[in-house]
Amino acid sequence: MRRRVAVVAALGALRAAGDDARLAAAEHRAKHHFTHIWYADREQAPSELCSSANLLRLPPSCERALAFEVDGTARRVRWRSGDGDAALSAAVADAVAGLPADVAAEASRPLLDAVAGAEAAVATLAPPVLADAAAIERALDEDGYAVVDALDAEALAEATELFDTLVAGEVEIAGHGETPACALRRAADPVTGLLTNAERVAHGPLMWHLRRRVASRFQRLWDDDDVVTSFDVPSALLSATSDDPWPMQTGLHVDANWHRGESQRGRRAVQGMILLTAQDRRSGGLVVVPGSHRDHESIARRYGDTSKAAGAWLAPVPRDAPELDGKPRVLLEVEAGRMVLWDSRLAHAVVPPLDPRPLDGGCGETLRAAAYVCMTPRKWASDAWVDTRWLAFHQQLATGHWPHFDSVLRPVVTCVEFNHWFGWS
Repeated sequence: MRRRVAVVAALGALRAAGDDARLAAAEHRAKHHFTHIWYADREQAPSELCSSANLLRLPPSCERALAFEVDGTARRVRWRSGDGDAALSAAVADAVAGLPADVAAEASRPLLDAVAGAEAAVATLAPPVLADAAAIERALDEDGYAVVDALDAEALAEATELFDTLVAGEVEIAGHGETPACALRRAADPVTGLLTNAERVAHGPLMWHLRRRVASRFQRLWDDDDVVTSFDVPSALLSATSDDPWPMQTGLHVDANWHRGESQRGRRAVQGMILLTAQDRRSGGLVVVPGSHRDHESIARRYGDTSKAAGAWLAPVPRDAPELDGKPRVLLEVEAGRMVLWDSRLAHAVVPPLDPRPLDGGCGETLRAAAYVCMTPRKWASDAWVDTRWLAFHQQLATGHWPHFDSVLRPVVTCVEFNHWFGWS
């Protein structure tokens, strides 16, 4: 008789080793960040990074558990995040110990598969660089992403110089002999690495240099010369340090919230990330789940609106969503000067370096520098939103990834308020 082996739930950590106050502060930041969601583990409140439901790289200190049943009897397999194959096999053997040999053998394989799925191993891939419009369209349809050339050597050199100038400006603002590394860490969001705290960065020379360089790429993509751009910002993934021990990363998510309606169903936005430095396993960076854009509606219906603010454009995705079964998590290895394009419905994340590295001293170093650009047809934007974008531009405000609907990150000052402040009628 075939035994019934059922995985009940992949749980968050039972506990995390140590209670370092600095790690606790990092955990608090990540927990409340809009890209993360958490398991509701009955054994503990979801107060640790180990309880994240959508991070792809949990720290080795996390003790994890997976509940399962054999012929209706509840059991658990326990392991540490990052364990190798031998350790995972030993953990499964411990979990089925005491069962008859044939039952243990039958239970072990699905348990190993479930544990491997809960760990969500990240592979690497150096995808081809596409130039032909039909090939790009086909890649976006089939895989949900494509890699293209964005900057020639001269444009890349100029972008690198503008990035360095941006950092130098942050050093000058801080004063007191601050180093470039420390200025960059202060300007970067500590969870994502986005330079959201830098002075007027969304409308600085670097971002407009890059937007001008890739505008034609988006015009060809949409077959429309009249496009509007997002007011995105650069990103600097920084190494973990002794003072900031949790590496920058964002959990698995999509940037199109199906629950928002037709405006975010189907291919309604294609995002771009321009690499200013190379991205590889040593730097960490963007991870995609190829083909997951085709399951956008199914995931949304299964989990409901997972956005931190109902109706927001970003929706976190649990890493063990059934729709992702059998789909690899792939860190794209891409050279500087190239751009990754991806459908906003594609499940993706940002991970720290895949190769272990010791904590850096001081303010650490930049592992990867990039900038985000997204452009869509102007006809999709309402006149009211175009007016708001005009105000955002003149007030040097950033937006989210979507160009054609409301995603300004900070409230704009209206024309009426401008008039009131300056005494204009």
